[in-house]
Amino acid sequence: MSQQLQAAGHEVLGITRSPSGGARLTSAGVRPIIADAMDRSALLEALRGVSADAVVHQLTALTKAPARHSHMAQTNRLRTEGTENLLAAARAVGAGRFVTQSIVFGYGYTDHADLHNYATMLRKRKLPIPARRNKPLSWIHINDAASATAAAIEDGHAGAYNVVDDRPASWSEMFTATAEAFDAPPPRALPGGLIRIAAPYVATMVLDTAMRVSNAKAKSELGWQPAYPSFRDGLAAIRAQVKA
Repeated sequence: MSQQLQAAGHEVLGITRSPSGGARLTSAGVRPIIADAMDRSALLEALRGVSADAVVHQLTALTKAPARHSHMAQTNRLRTEGTENLLAAARAVGAGRFVTQSIVFGYGYTDHADLHNYATMLRKRKLPIPARRNKPLSWIHINDAASATAAAIEDGHAGAYNVVDDRPASWSEMFTATAEAFDAPPPRALPGGLIRIAAPYVATMVLDTAMRVSNAKAKSELGWQPAYPSFRDGLAAIRAQVKA
């Protein structure tokens, strides 16, 4: 996202806990703020003398796709306590806008992606799909998510925007196509009960959740369009990038 913001003329600051993270931010043209977002006092001290027009909440503790509900514990703390601390930080730097990202499952796990990691798992046949037909979800390419966030910083109104592509697809459809795109063997089809035992968090998403959401509000209010209207367009772009 920093690239989109810099291209639009914004100076970007990024919070990271480590000097190594700060070096990565610096190499990307981002001014690093070394602080732990879970330590409010230290965070506010690190921001002393800093001013900003907007704060974007992108905190996560995830380094890979979670398999169990417990794997979400630290990220959930960042979404609660971390959000409170970032709101305090926004007030301290004089920001007039606060933009936070979430995930469509925030609507609830009921009937209503790092693809490079998924490709590796598919090649090792570690990413199964349900044997029975499963329900559709909405997807988004990471670059489209970033461009929508940048648009929300400049033109967004109070409220929520669904940042998704134009074509929902099931997990089975998505990962079967991913396997094909990256020359991996087809994912194994496993009974739902076995998936629940092996990876209950994944099972909740794959077996129990259907999520078709509209991106019409984001298009109309933000002037945003997904560059990749379907997950297949995104897969093709990622494959071309990997093969280059």
